[in-house]
Amino acid sequence: MRTWIDSPRSSAGVAGKSWPAPSRPDDKGLRTAGPWNRSMRIQVRLFATYREIVGSRGLTWSARDGLTLQELVDGVVAKYPRLAGHRDTMLLAVNHDFAPSDRILQEGDEVALLPPVSGGAP
Repeated sequence: MRTWIDSPRSSAGVAGKSWPAPSRPDDKGLRTAGPWNRSMRIQVRLFATYREIVGSRGLTWSARDGLTLQELVDGVVAKYPRLAGHRDTMLLAVNHDFAPSDRILQEGDEVALLPPVSGGAP
């Protein structure tokens, strides 16, 4: 009879092989669905300089449920590091309304990343 200790997936491993650790549910960032969370899709719209940096008008982003707007921005900046210098001045909107960075995103939300704007009539 085989015991857990004899199992090939025991912590000791098999003949020196190690198994990848499963993702933890408290990991931040963007992951595929697992038994502890669901995956959702978010549309990310990019404008002006951000569009030029990324090379696209928008992205479809897969994310875990409960993701905040700030975590989404962190993920986009990680994928497109040239955006990092713009992070502090980036305006954020969800579904056509400006939103705070701690906003929890929902399935189907549309997020806009906007550069700061100025100008207009005096």
